[in-house]
Amino acid sequence: MNYVLIGGDARMQSLYRRLKRDGESVFCYAMETAPLPDGAKCTELPKSADVYVLPLPSEKRRGHINAPFCPSPPETARLFAELPQGALICGGKVSAEMRETAEMFGIRLYDCMLLPDFVVGNAAITAEAAVSLLMEATPDCIAGKRILVLGRGRIGKLLGDKLRALGAEVWVMSGNPEAAALAQALGFGVLPKGGGTSGFCMAVNTAPAMTLSPSQQRGFDAGCVLLELASAPGFDPDETAHCRLINAPGLPGKYAPDACGELLRNAVNLIVKEHMQ
Repeated sequence: MNYVLIGGDARMQSLYRRLKRDGESVFCYAMETAPLPDGAKCTELPKSADVYVLPLPSEKRRGHINAPFCPSPPETARLFAELPQGALICGGKVSAEMRETAEMFGIRLYDCMLLPDFVVGNAAITAEAAVSLLMEATPDCIAGKRILVLGRGRIGKLLGDKLRALGAEVWVMSGNPEAAALAQALGFGVLPKGGGTSGFCMAVNTAPAMTLSPSQQRGFDAGCVLLELASAPGFDPDETAHCRLINAPGLPGKYAPDACGELLRNAVNLIVKEHMQ
């Protein structure tokens, strides 16, 4: 089978290596400066591939493919216009605008983030990477630390469990009353709306929203480590200037690109199996 990988970071490079080991034909486009073997890159987009794979997220900024190893990331609409009608594309975190553009050009676009195995695996890698960053951020142990986790989605749940397993005193804050009640039933501390934030030495945001009020953000002790994992900021730099704010976008690809490559390979296999004619 012929694959074309378009843009992306180290995760796509890992996917390239895995597909090649499987004996597939693979070329990489919009990855000019990526550390790939000779002959892996193509300067023109192949038009006859069986499967095209976009990165996670597929777009770095609106209307442009996420291509950090390309000096001029391609425009999404122009890219889709070059592909034949009915082309099969696998992407990640596909926006509504990108989906509309694909429909306009007759492209079959599928989002890996809609596959349960992929999203859970990605969340698990993110949570593990977050623990690693927190451990690097302190000369002390995680055990005994009072840590606040904002959000109780997949990443928040996995991260809370991992931190508690290391002996941390984990508190959670969630806008979902049922999720908060379940966390409390499981033995986690629950920070109520408007609750005080003094006494936490670390806080991690996993929710794509600013759930803490300005006064709560100002309430963190000086030097408190704030780790931002969400796509939309949960901490205001102006209100938390007295803290140590760590922004960690694209954490899975930086922490464990090979594991992410395996997740992508499995997701692409599943999409191809279900939708390839």
